[in-house]
Order: sequence, then C-alpha cells, then structure tokens
Amino acid sequence: MTLTLTASTAIQTLEMIANGLGVPIENNTLHLPAAVGHGFIRSISLIPGFSMAIHELVLKEELEVVNQNPLTTPLYRILFCTSEHQFIGHILGENVQRMGLHSSTGIFFCAPGHDTRFIIPTNEQISFINFAIEKGIFSTYQAEHSHSQGNEFNILGESIPEFIYEDMTFAMHTLIKQITAMQGNTAIFEKMILHGKALELLGLFFHHLSKRQTHHYRLELDEEAITKLFVIKQHIIDSIMAVPSIPELAKKFGLNRNKLQRQFRQVFGKSIYQYALYAKMNVARTMLETGRFSVSEVGFQLGYSSLGHFSAEFKRQFQASPKDILKSAHNIILHP
Repeated sequence: MTLTLTASTAIQTLEMIANGLGVPIENNTLHLPAAVGHGFIRSISLIPGFSMAIHELVLKEELEVVNQNPLTTPLYRILFCTSEHQFIGHILGENVQRMGLHSSTGIFFCAPGHDTRFIIPTNEQISFINFAIEKGIFSTYQAEHSHSQGNEFNILGESIPEFIYEDMTFAMHTLIKQITAMQGNTAIFEKMILHGKALELLGLFFHHLSKRQTHHYRLELDEEAITKLFVIKQHIIDSIMAVPSIPELAKKFGLNRNKLQRQFRQVFGKSIYQYALYAKMNVARTMLETGRFSVSEVGFQLGYSSLGHFSAEFKRQFQASPKDILKSAHNIILHP
C-alpha cells in the first residue's frame, strides 16, 4: 500500500491518511482498520505553527508513505523514532536508511525542498513522533538570540535546503517516554505541560546538533562519496568487536585519511572514533538488556581490559551505569 501526502500540519496529514485508509477521525485520532493492522495515529496541535503526530503501528501489509515537501512550504519536519524495531526512511533520490531508537539515524530532520519516503514493515511494533514546525517559530527564537555566537540555528539557513540524520540522547529518550505517556490527556494544564516537554525535546535536539562542526555541512559530496561513507559506517558496525584503525579504513576504501575523517564527520556528525564508540556502547546495552550477560562479560567481549573504563564510557553515553541497565533487565524478566 502506498500513500502520497503533501506537506501540511499534523491534523491535515492525519486527514489525508484517513482518506487513504477509508477510516474516520475521532478526537484527532485515527485507528487503523483491522484489515490493515492495529494501532493509531494521534495528532496534537501545540500552538499555531507547531504540531506533532504520535504513531503506534503494527501492520499486516507493508506501507509506503511519500511526503511531498516543496521548497515553497515553510514547514520543517523532525521525526523521533521511539521503537526498537527499525523502518526505512530517506530523502527521495538519496541513500536508503534504516531508522530506529538506538541507531545513529534515530532522528530525522528535514527542511522544505525535500520529498521523503518511509516504508513501514509488517508484523513489527513501529512507533515514532513526527513534529511539523513552521519556519516562523524558529525565526522568533533566532531574532531573540541574534546576538548569540552559538551554532544552534545556523542549520536553518537561508537558501540551501537541509536534511540531517542524528542519534538520540538518553535525555531525549526520557522526554519522549514522558510525552508518549501524556499524549492522551485532555486537561488544559496537562496540555501546557505537554507543550513544554515538546519544546524541551526540540531544544535538546538542536543543542545536540549545535555540537557538530556546522561549517562542514556545506561541503559538497556527490552521491558516490556518500554511498561509500555509508558502506564504511556499516563496515565499522560489522567489525565492532575489533574496529579497524583509520589508516586501515582509508587504505581499504581508497580514501585520504584526512578526507575520510572530514567527510565521515560531515555526514554522521561524529568522528570515526566517536561513532565506533557509540556503536560499541549500543551493542553493550543490547547485550545487557537481554539479562543473559554480566557486566564483565559484556566488557570483555567488546575488548575492554578495564571494567572501570568500560563502565565510565557506558555511563557517559547513556547517563546510566551498565549495572543499572542489567538490574532493570532482570526486573523485567522477573516481573514482566
């Protein structure tokens, strides 16, 4: 099944989906028909020009969604993955990405001028939150902080369209869980709290993004170069137990070391070392969450001779210790 949508507010998008599926909307919520699967899409208008849609889906048939987002439309979109199961999302004409909560592409930012395509698989719990934000919202904050020397709003620049994939921090994940838990409430004060949390989430995202070297965004990369960088990233993931050195990667993929490091940071927002460490810690968390490995076993399998060093790196990424994650996993197993 394929749905083609035009860029619009969250409620207008919901109406298009409802028409495509032939179902009604009740209280800004669309419930999937039994023939399609089960779950819902709920639209929430926060303030004029700022809305979000919460998706909780399990499909019987693969769904392809194409969003048309012309340059003349003043809407920015930010998608936050909230489920472990991955789905495909990408800019039309660009490389296909697999998006998920604990991946390096857990967040997707898209400015006007880019059409997007998402493919939701069957028989898996897929959930995400999609924000639609008019450019005027950003302009208000930018005007109030025009004296700032930071990079927070450089990416909203002027004539060149942008699209960015980013990973999700522990603080963002915590806020998303709070937003998801509150999204069905209708009391006015609860809507105010929800609005505040949504703004905080976006603030955390742009603050996280500002740590990138934003002047690298404008470097030109052709499709072949970008494709090669994604191959290199996958090679790092596949070799996570013994990550190749930068000279080894440069030699294997026929790139100059400095060029490799510069372009990798440009596309993924992290140095090769930072990305390898990020990926390694995600593997560690996945292993711990099974409850089948001790902290020392996980650290040893990932090449750490010092348990203290492993625990420090893990806590730096997740703001929780390996023992905390393992304890939580055991509690879920014992008290599901």
